[in-house]
Amino acid sequence: MDQVEELVGFLRAPRPDVRKQAAETVLQLTGTDAGVVLLLSTHGDDKDVLTLLARLVGDQEQIASPAAAALVNMSTNDRANAALVEKKALWSSLLETLKGLQDATASGDGMKTEKPVPAQLKTCVKLLSNLTTSVAGANRLIEGRLGRDYAGLDVKLLLRAFLRAPAEIPEAGLVLTNVSRLDEGRDIFLAEDGLASVKRLIKLVTAHNPVLRRGAVLTLRNCCFDQARHGALLTTTALVDTFLLRLIGPEGIESPEDFADLSTALQDALNAAREPGAQPLRREPEGDVRRGIVETLVMFCSTRQGRVFLRDHNAYGVVKVYHPTESNEDTSEVVFKLVDMLLGDEEDEDDDNEVTGASVTELEPEPVSEPAVEVISSSDPKEMEEIAQAKGDTEEDESILLEVD
Repeated sequence: MDQVEELVGFLRAPRPDVRKQAAETVLQLTGTDAGVVLLLSTHGDDKDVLTLLARLVGDQEQIASPAAAALVNMSTNDRANAALVEKKALWSSLLETLKGLQDATASGDGMKTEKPVPAQLKTCVKLLSNLTTSVAGANRLIEGRLGRDYAGLDVKLLLRAFLRAPAEIPEAGLVLTNVSRLDEGRDIFLAEDGLASVKRLIKLVTAHNPVLRRGAVLTLRNCCFDQARHGALLTTTALVDTFLLRLIGPEGIESPEDFADLSTALQDALNAAREPGAQPLRREPEGDVRRGIVETLVMFCSTRQGRVFLRDHNAYGVVKVYHPTESNEDTSEVVFKLVDMLLGDEEDEDDDNEVTGASVTELEPEPVSEPAVEVISSSDPKEMEEIAQAKGDTEEDESILLEVD
């Protein structure tokens, strides 16, 4: 324990090279749960590892990078996560990185940038994805640097950077998912004229990167909790067709009757997949993404307009082929609810919100936790003994600084 406290103390050393070595060694320790618990056991304001690492996130890049990576690992611990959400200095540094992301993604073409986004910025996005898994963390990001009067401004900066270069910062989609669990978070996406950001998120539903698909689908799913926006989502975007297409596999839709009742867009996609040399359609392989798609369709069924829209697009024709292939029992249960809603009778023509078969409130999402655990550096670990060799010089530097103060 004494060695660990000594190591943590070096995080506040005046010499940058000592802080760098200490941060790298702490990063090594955070690679295991036991190491995280050991670091959290240190006591005293001058040995609070979370506070000291949080301060280093605003330090020189060579120091800030391992410090931020260590916090990514530590933020998967509930106790550490809750404590980090309350650290104003950390949020100040993280929110400052969003301006850096704006510059780094300025040359984005809708997927990547001309130059790679700096690793430090990517790490800070991963840290945000973990901190916003709690309601408190999501609220803190929505509040941003300027407070409630400008709520959502920093989320919009992140959204803009993400849509410019999603392949560079896929974990930003997970941040957006976490934020969109809250009413204020959903408003950021849904209050836009023409739902421009929603439309661009829909395009990421077919991305190669599973993290991108997960972030896009679950953010869109969360946006559908606002029933008042269903009409716009249904009529001005390709959300339903895109989600239904992700449920169709290489077998396609064999029934001529079911095929004829599909939307023109789905028919065109199926016909294109039948062309010689074309890639067959591939059903969404990620279980949580498939569930997010089905849950979205269930939420659309919470209004008469949504049920009619899905029936007009022959959602049932797609779902009945997909359902036997679903191996997850929980998702299969949600599919049963969807089928009940699609096939149920409209008993009350005047009740626009009656749901046949299930209550949509049962699908209120749990906080989407996607621990973005940083891969521990492959470079040779810095032993505590190496850092300790500088102890004498460090103490001298500290005393000099104290004399100056």
